[in-house]
This record gives sequence, C-alpha cells and structure tokens, in this order.
Amino acid sequence: MTAYRWLLGFLAVALAAAVVAWAVGNDPGYVLVERGSWRIETTAVFAVGLLVALAVAVPGAWWLLRWPLVAWSRRAKRRAREKLAQGMLALAEGRPARAGNLLQAAGRLPSLKQPALIAAVLAARQRGDTAAHGELLQKLATTEGGDVAAAVLRAEAELDDGRAGVAIELLDALDQAQRLPPAGVRVLITALARRGRARESLAMLARLKK
Repeated sequence: MTAYRWLLGFLAVALAAAVVAWAVGNDPGYVLVERGSWRIETTAVFAVGLLVALAVAVPGAWWLLRWPLVAWSRRAKRRAREKLAQGMLALAEGRPARAGNLLQAAGRLPSLKQPALIAAVLAARQRGDTAAHGELLQKLATTEGGDVAAAVLRAEAELDDGRAGVAIELLDALDQAQRLPPAGVRVLITALARRGRARESLAMLARLKK
C-alpha cells in the first residue's frame, strides 16, 4: 500500500511539472528582490521552485530533529507498558518483590502512574512491607482522583490487621462526603460487623446490592 502511494505521489509531481512547463513555455518570468545594496534576480519558475523546496525541506528538517526524541519517548512508553504487564503477572504469581520493582518503574510514566501505584500497594501489602505500603498509599492519594482508592485500600489493610475501628473512621469520612465507592461499602460492612454493629452493617447491605 505504501509503494502504491509513493507511485501516485511521483505521478502527481510529474504531472504538475508537465503542466508548469506547458504554462511557462518560453517565458520563465522574472523576479527581482532588492533591499538597499542587496539585489537578487532570477526567473519566476526558479523562485516558485525554491519556495516549494523550502516548504518541503523545513518540515522535513524539523521532523529529523525531533525524530530521536519521538523515538525515545515511544520506546519509554512501550517499556513502561511492558513493565506494568510483567508486574501484574508477577503479583498474580505471588512474587511481590519482583512485582513491586516492576510496578514502581512502570509508574514513572504519567499515564500509567495510578494503575501502577494501586498494584504496587497490593504488592507491598503482600510482602509485608508496611513502610513501602504507607508511602505508596500517600503517593496514590496525591494523584488526581486517587485519594478515594487510597483511603479504601488503607481501610482494607487496617481491617486485615484487626483495626476495624480505624477502618470505620476512614470510610465514614468518605461516606459523609458521599464519595464512598462500592468496594468501600463492602469493607465498611465487614468492619461494622467485626465491631459488633451488625444492625448498621445490615442496613448498608442494600447500598452494596445497588
């Protein structure tokens, strides 16, 4: 398909050149550019050709200058996506240390930062690294819209560690702000039940059902 397009392009250029040659005939025109002592004389055909050549050469030169940066950017994005996929796979295979390294590397790409951080939080939790877990949750909370997910993940960790009261406090704050997602409702129901507040947890089951 590309060769066909190139062929059409060459034919179009040849046709345009033939039309120009026919239109010009024996009179190539005259162009004079003068400024002070500076003077340029040439034919109109050459002047038009020069302008066309510049119109093609300038964008081409700009593309050549940008090409290394564009190629490097594409390579970095591709490697980041590969690391995210490998990190998720390692997390599913139960290799949280490897997963954490890969996911944090993938998170350097802005478009992958949130999913990489969420998975890295789970990897840190899986390997029992409480310091990294807390640090990653703080980073997730500072991303755009990531504060809710960070609060739910933190509450889930507190609940797993036997601190149901802390989990309830975290999720109640989201509930009061009407920002409690379904995953937060599920964790809150479990936390309320563990604190002996079964009536409140049963009342929230209708919300979870929705």
